[in-house]
Parts: sequence; C-alpha cells; structure tokens
Amino acid sequence: MAADATPPRRGAPLARLGTELSRLGLTEITDATPGVRDPRLIGNARAAGDIPQRITLLSEPQLVPKGITLGALKIVLGDTGLPSMAELIEEIARARRTGRPVAVHCVTREALVLVLVALSQTGAIPGDRIEHAAIVPLELIPSMRDLGLAVVTQPGFLGHRGDQYLTDVEAADIPHLYRHRTLLDAGVPTVASSDAPYGPVNPWQVMHDALNRRGPDGKVIGVDERVTAAQALAGYLCPPSNLTAVHEVASTLLGSDHRRELVRPTMEADLILTESPALEAIELGQKNPVVMTMIEGRVVSHA
Repeated sequence: MAADATPPRRGAPLARLGTELSRLGLTEITDATPGVRDPRLIGNARAAGDIPQRITLLSEPQLVPKGITLGALKIVLGDTGLPSMAELIEEIARARRTGRPVAVHCVTREALVLVLVALSQTGAIPGDRIEHAAIVPLELIPSMRDLGLAVVTQPGFLGHRGDQYLTDVEAADIPHLYRHRTLLDAGVPTVASSDAPYGPVNPWQVMHDALNRRGPDGKVIGVDERVTAAQALAGYLCPPSNLTAVHEVASTLLGSDHRRELVRPTMEADLILTESPALEAIELGQKNPVVMTMIEGRVVSHA
C-alpha cells in the first residue's frame, strides 16, 4: 500500500515514523517535496532500516541513494503568482531532458487550465499527473483524459476540513471540489493520497473519507464523487510509476480470487494482513485493521 508523504524535518525521529507507517500497512511512500535537495537523510534512514518503506522522490536530488526511486518531477503552481506559459513549458521541458514525467501541483482552476494548455503544446508522456486537482470544472475533464493524465487527490482533506471549505471556497467551485468518481468514470486514473503532514496520514481514514466525503460537521461535499471501497483501495495499491492501473486493480479486487491475481511467485512480497476483509474495514471506517505488514519479504510490523 503506497502513500504520498513528506518526511519530517531534519533531526526528527525517522524510526518512529517508519514504525507508525508500518503499523498502518504502508509499504511505500512518495516524498513529494519539490526543488533541489539532498536526500541522504532519507537514504541513510532506509539503509539503516529506520524507514523500511520503499521510497519515491519527486524532487531534484543531488544524488539518488540506493533503494530509492526517482519519480515524476514535482512542479508547484501556486494559488497566486502563476508562471507565464513560456516559463511552465520550460519547466516541463527540463523534466523531459532527464526523461521524467511531471507531477504538477494544481489547486485552482486557473492553474489547471495553464498546465493543460502547456502539456497540449509540449505533449504529455506516460506518468504525467496532476497533484491535488482541487478544482476541476467538468469542461476540463475531456482534455485531462485525452492527454492521458492521472490525478492524485486527497479525500482526507474533506474529512479533515470540509466544513472550512464550505465557508472559504467560492460557492461556484464547491461542486468541482476534489473530484474522484467523475474523473474515474471519465477514464482519468485517479488515486487517493494523504499529502501528510498536511492531511491525515492514516490510509484507512483517507479511503473511508473517499467513500463518504463528510466534513467534521457531517455535511457531505460532492455526493456524486463518492467512490466504492474497491476503487479507494485500488488507488493505494497502484505503484507510483503506474497510476493508470487503478481501474484494473479495482476490478481484480472484486474478482473471485484476487489474492492469486495480485500475488505471484518470484515477487518481492509487500503484504499486509488485516483482522477483517480490507474492503469491509474501509466501508465500516475502522481506524486501523492491520495486524501484520511485510515489506520486501520481511515482516516489519505485527500485532
């Protein structure tokens, strides 16, 4: 099970973080921190076993430590002060020169329009994705699908601060807020993540929020954007390098013998054991049904 997460600041107890993530059944994390950075702290923690999870970086590391994967290049489009079209195209081109797709942070409709136009000019490649996609007007979804983009969204934000969104977000944008089901139905691969530490790190909470989309005050935000437990779990089971597999994984989870299809001989086993069926645990909103976590064939947490 994978999740987006930003490791804590230098000097924080990384072993405690690794233990917490293992107990939640997280076997892989994505460090979505942008910019040029030195990842040796994370690399050393993984080499020492403090963080047993597989790690993908979206930054521009000065080096890539052993056991860490380089993913899409993170590009941040802010709430205000957007770059010019030429500047964004150059950022995308810079990623392409190193063979990397892009993961573009978009939380406004203006930012989404900008990146869609830019990618229509540069051309999209497999692995390009939109981070957050906080506001997605219906008329932009066909362009996202035609470009082959994936979306990494955060339904946990709705459960964490949905009441605040209803107050602060413009009324016209509420129906477009953190879309999920509409994107999946339109053929846009969409997966959930935590965006920790800004959202809840617990994947079981995030997946349950994807099902009910209730704010702290109990109000539902976007009832038509609710997804099934299988769709929510499938997003967490997709590797960061292949988010387009979410539809296939969701179908497999509903099959008669999904375990046989998802686990095969010679695989380095990343497995979790839950006290009740995972789909049932998500539907019931269990805080943490995990009783054992195995990463790369080694048990790293057990009740």
